Amino acid sequence: MTQKYVKLGIIIFPIFCLLFSFFILITDPKFTYLLLENPEALEPTEQLFKYFAGTAEIPDIFDQEEKAHLEDVAMVIRGAFILLILVVLGLLAAKQYRQSIRQGTLLLLIILALILLVPFDSLFTGFHQIVFPQGGWTFAPESTLIRFYPMKLFATCTLAIALHAILTAGVLLGFEIVSRRG
Repeated sequence: MTQKYVKLGIIIFPIFCLLFSFFILITDPKFTYLLLENPEALEPTEQLFKYFAGTAEIPDIFDQEEKAHLEDVAMVIRGAFILLILVVLGLLAAKQYRQSIRQGTLLLLIILALILLVPFDSLFTGFHQIVFPQGGWTFAPESTLIRFYPMKLFATCTLAIALHAILTAGVLLGFEIVSRRG
């Protein structure tokens, strides 16, 4: 029975690191603000982050199609938060933290290395096809969403999430090593 929980912990540890890193990024949007190339995007982006947190409406600068997609994005963010809570509960249930952290860190590095082999635009498209299967996530180049949030922004944020996930795993691995020695 214990081995089953260890395997569960190993599998969900990378998911924890990635989700945790994603939420660090979206709960402190200053990083995203630095990446905005269009000065017009700053104020609507601030309001959009507040919308994702449930404390504001979608900015009126976006058209109905864009608002519909942003509503879908908010639902995905809320779903990802619930998933993060379930993953944390799963890690707590696994109880075999040391093995989960050591082998889960290795699994995270393997997953990220494999993702690096995929061109970002293919990764972005695949993600959207899975998460938004009903469509409604492609927009014309002149749309507000594309002008404010070009592919380069998402590529940089994805890289930031990956690097933060590695940092998170490294810190937890460091704690695990220190606690084993102590």
